[in-house]
Amino acid sequence: MFTFAKALTVRSSVAVLAVATASLVPTGSAGASPLTPWVPLNPPAAPPATAEGAMAFDQALGETVLFGGSPPSNDLTWGWNGTTWSVLAKGGPAPRKNMQMAYDAATGSIVMFGGIGTSSGHGFNDTWTFDGSWHKQSPKDVPTTVLGYGMAYDAANQTVVMAGGERTSPTGATWVWDGSNWHRNASVPYPASSTGLNYPTMAYDPTVQAIVLFGGITGVIGQSTTWEWTGSAWTQLSPVTVPPARRAAVSIYDAALGGVVMFGGYGGIVRGTRSLGDTWLFDGSNWSTVRVGTTRPAPRGDAQMGIAPTGAALLFGGSTTSGPAADTWQL
Repeated sequence: MFTFAKALTVRSSVAVLAVATASLVPTGSAGASPLTPWVPLNPPAAPPATAEGAMAFDQALGETVLFGGSPPSNDLTWGWNGTTWSVLAKGGPAPRKNMQMAYDAATGSIVMFGGIGTSSGHGFNDTWTFDGSWHKQSPKDVPTTVLGYGMAYDAANQTVVMAGGERTSPTGATWVWDGSNWHRNASVPYPASSTGLNYPTMAYDPTVQAIVLFGGITGVIGQSTTWEWTGSAWTQLSPVTVPPARRAAVSIYDAALGGVVMFGGYGGIVRGTRSLGDTWLFDGSNWSTVRVGTTRPAPRGDAQMGIAPTGAALLFGGSTTSGPAADTWQL
């Protein structure tokens, strides 16, 4: 059976290769990081063009799972096994977008909450889990948000954490899933002067045993702040180098690079409408740009990102200037 530890071992071997590529650093760029290219994958079959869906690596299944998104999607759940995409399940949650998923290692299942109907525009406040098939949960307490939140699994505390988002307006909440129920936490990852935060990106860093949150938008103002969740509260960090403000970016921990990788999103201080195509790395204390070369995903926001079975960062689709994309990339 595939294990996450194995994924990290495989991916860590790539780190050795990355060191060996130091000769790729151009002359005169002393101190620059080795080239870490995005690799375009061309599987024989793939999900349809998708943006605003959700992706998470299922450790028990050994598959990177993709569900939902726009344009209006069907009820198929897709899985990436490291080589090909295939349909893992049909049926379950109603087609939706603007939600997130996270793998809950404590229960061996993916957790998904809320979203908005791709055709109806109906907001959902339901909780689902996936272990090869979908199961609707019945928690006693239900989050007040519906869409536009960030989500990640807190491995140190064995809980799924959801932060920010909105219903008809920003809710400004942090919610924690313990495997059977949601619990509201008073701590929030945004300035006290704001009423909420929409479309941040979140990823767990096992080296510091904390969830890293970046960006989002408060009202119409794009954020460029970095926050850390260590199990009970959010703490704002003060990195020397900071990526430009953005919303709807995607991030995941990359073992070979030794930090949280973040890609794309919509940039701009006001509203954030410019598609971004940059790749960043947070090493636990500071952000730095990742040298990815000339072959790279087109700028986009609302993409889907997860850990591939190899332990690498896997990117699928997103909204480009040409519309929703159906390309698969691995870092």
